[in-house]
Amino acid sequence: MSRRPAISVVIPTCNRPALLAQCLDHLLQSMRRAGVSEIEVIVTDDSAGAETAQLVRERYPWAHWVAGPRGGPARNRNHGVSRAHGDWILFTDDDCQPAEGWLAAFAAAIGSAGAVRVFEGRTVADRDQRRLDEEAPINLQGGYLWACNMAIERRLFEHLGGFCESFPYAGVEDTELRVRLEKAGETFPFVAEAVVCHPLRPSKGLAYQMKVARSYLLLAERHPELLGEMPWRNAALNFLRRSRSVLKLANRLRFRGFGFALGSLAIATGSELMAVFARRRVRAE
Repeated sequence: MSRRPAISVVIPTCNRPALLAQCLDHLLQSMRRAGVSEIEVIVTDDSAGAETAQLVRERYPWAHWVAGPRGGPARNRNHGVSRAHGDWILFTDDDCQPAEGWLAAFAAAIGSAGAVRVFEGRTVADRDQRRLDEEAPINLQGGYLWACNMAIERRLFEHLGGFCESFPYAGVEDTELRVRLEKAGETFPFVAEAVVCHPLRPSKGLAYQMKVARSYLLLAERHPELLGEMPWRNAALNFLRRSRSVLKLANRLRFRGFGFALGSLAIATGSELMAVFARRRVRAE
């Protein structure tokens, strides 16, 4: 490229061309609304076939398709950044729909960033939840820094080593990056106008919740301080907090999908107790 773009949008994808097309359709409207010329879009593709590559090349020639490394979502995002040229990296996911003002909001925040090197946007659902076994990473007030809607200065991202590639499944690798950013003294202001919609969809099931639990155990191993100074007490309080939240939501949703919610609660509680046991064993050694 003859000019270095100020912003690169990185979108990891894997075997979801129809959802990716919706994402790119919305992103195009956001690019037109932003009026910022120096923007590039990187689609890093972990798909097994050629359908996604053909889709991008034929319908979205303004986006740069690159073959992904097929090593999980964290590695795929890192790969996308390695192929990008921007000074700032904006992340969203293939199943998200950026609002028209998404790019403009992040561009404005970046333009007045000062010492701030990370921002998080607002993630909304497309409708009210109807069942307990529906899911979407809703983030209305900030504090999560989920990878479906965030902006980070490229130099900072590279200095931290990007997303930890030890996480094979989506869902915890962005939390781990947030922890490292916080340890480094970085803040991540909430840009409420930088909105993406993540439509509610049926849960991936309890088998996937087990995968997330394994990722949580890896997170606790890398950052044992997250368990707190009184891990047993914290685990008990977390169980009570989760139980109240599940019962409150179940009552509102008339207990539709309640079995999945109970299973998720059991898996989350079990993984936390396993993490506490592991920490105790390490300290005993």
